[in-house]
Amino acid sequence: MPASFEFPIPLFGLQGNQFAGRADIWKPVSFTEDELKQRGGRSYGVIGRLRSGVSSKQAQAELNTITANWIPRFKENYAVETGFGARVYGLQDQVVGGMRPALLILLGAVALVLLIACANLTTMLLARGGSREREMAIRVALGAGPMRLLRFLLIESVLLSVIGGVAGIVAAIWGLDVLTAVGAKTVPRLREVNLDATVLFLTFVISVATGILFGIAPAVASAKPELTEALKEGGRGTSSGARRNQLRNSLVVSEIALALVLLIGAGLLMKSFVHLQKVNPGFNPKNVVTAELSLPLLKYPRGKPVIDFYAEVLRRVSALPGVQTAAFTNVLPLSGSNTDNSFHIEGRNEMQTKVFPDEEIRSITPDYFRVLQTPLLRGRFFTEADNADAPGVVIINQAMAKKYWPGEDAVRKRINFGDSDPQKIKWFMVVGVVGDIHHQGLDVDPKPEFYLPHPQRAYRGMILAVRSGQDSRALISTLRKEIQSIDPDQPLANVRTLETVAGESIAPRRMSVALLGVFASIALLLAGVGIYGVISYLVVQRTHEIGVRMALGAQRQDVLRMVVGHALKLVGIGAVIGLVLALLSTRALAALLYSVSAFDLTTFLFVTITLAGVALLASYVPALRATRADPMIALSHNA
Repeated sequence: MPASFEFPIPLFGLQGNQFAGRADIWKPVSFTEDELKQRGGRSYGVIGRLRSGVSSKQAQAELNTITANWIPRFKENYAVETGFGARVYGLQDQVVGGMRPALLILLGAVALVLLIACANLTTMLLARGGSREREMAIRVALGAGPMRLLRFLLIESVLLSVIGGVAGIVAAIWGLDVLTAVGAKTVPRLREVNLDATVLFLTFVISVATGILFGIAPAVASAKPELTEALKEGGRGTSSGARRNQLRNSLVVSEIALALVLLIGAGLLMKSFVHLQKVNPGFNPKNVVTAELSLPLLKYPRGKPVIDFYAEVLRRVSALPGVQTAAFTNVLPLSGSNTDNSFHIEGRNEMQTKVFPDEEIRSITPDYFRVLQTPLLRGRFFTEADNADAPGVVIINQAMAKKYWPGEDAVRKRINFGDSDPQKIKWFMVVGVVGDIHHQGLDVDPKPEFYLPHPQRAYRGMILAVRSGQDSRALISTLRKEIQSIDPDQPLANVRTLETVAGESIAPRRMSVALLGVFASIALLLAGVGIYGVISYLVVQRTHEIGVRMALGAQRQDVLRMVVGHALKLVGIGAVIGLVLALLSTRALAALLYSVSAFDLTTFLFVTITLAGVALLASYVPALRATRADPMIALSHNA
């Protein structure tokens, strides 16, 4: 495999960008004779390539037949109502499916920004065309035909688009490196993305095409000047000028509407992200460093050698300066990984009801909840006395207590893990109930979980979690040395802080919010520039009229009200259209929102008021300039 090869290991059955890790070393699957006799494990996934012409539905149908045959053959392991079986997933969907909605929304945001920019360009070209009306009239008077003027004006707009396109390509080359560095851990396969010739050519063609498309209207308007009026020194108020004004106003209304859609979308995502960050994860990630260890089977057979190694690691690590407490677990919070196990509850006949409980299981050492600072609600934590020879004990979370013992005290209830032989049944007593911990994501409600002491469910692969009173990153080199002093061949893998783990769990949302926020800010800026440009041109165009009004007794506030009122009228129309479009389009955001409605009234109002405020500010500057004009100078303007 090349050095750049990465194959994400999807957690089958989970949604979104959730992986068990990225493989660096590959080894063949092997089972002991006892393992081959067991049918309770579901920790493996099958990856296969379908034959040509075979659909996923056909493959699912065949698998349904296979799994249905297991039930009569292995009655002690399966029941019809449990729903256990095999489910077909597309690997592509497992790897990138979770990012598809966010990427499509961002693509839509890019399209909206492009439309707003093009509307702005058209508005400016119309204003420029109005100021060059005399020039165009002179060209026509000297013999230039309409088609020649049209070509001339289109070349100007296309030239602007070409220059902008080249600048955009340069920015994209630089920006892709930044985006890859920032988002490689967030967006699957982002490191594989590059700017190839096809992409560059397509974007360049779009750039030139927009220049032609949105330059046509200004070019057509300017290519047919009214010669008589345009050649007069004070020629004003022609029908072509009125048409230009109407078109400019329509474009500004469009900008306002599109910008409002983008701003509302960004506002909803930001509010959702704020709500998500306020969710109590069930633990305190600060000052906790984590590292993965995996003991080789030949060197550490099952049972006592594994238990003794991890116990010695904890003894030494806990004695290090600055370490408050340390523990092991087989699954980290918010890591997206999962392991589950079916069980029986004492006093309940699952065979009769054919409902076999199956919930998430964790193996931990005694101080695990102290490391996480997860509260104990009832009962007790594990102790060193809960060893392999002691009676079986289990700690459950609050979600499990509510689900299986509603209205009861779950402490001292007993479960076992499906031994059919009464002589071999080992009961595990619930000794404590702890607060819920988010494992699949902050936006996913905690599922029922139960925890066993590591000596009673020993795993060779465990994750060390160490809480210190200082910056936990300073402990990493010390931890490596301490563990290698126990076993020089034992490496630490995937060393990171628990804050990093928690941060990575919301990284896709953070990136979507950041990018959409950037696009919305650009849209807001463009809308403000568009308003400013139109009102500024309106002031210049109506300078003579303003002078007459002021000479006849109009006050400065009257002029200010007239100019700003025109701008607010455009904003009002654009806001109404934008709100309607937003109501229709924000449904697409529903999958990305947490604890926020796609029609959140507060966000809609706040964004509308903000946009109106920016438009008011953009129109106020040229309006203020109009009120300061000397009436005598204004009356003599182009007189």
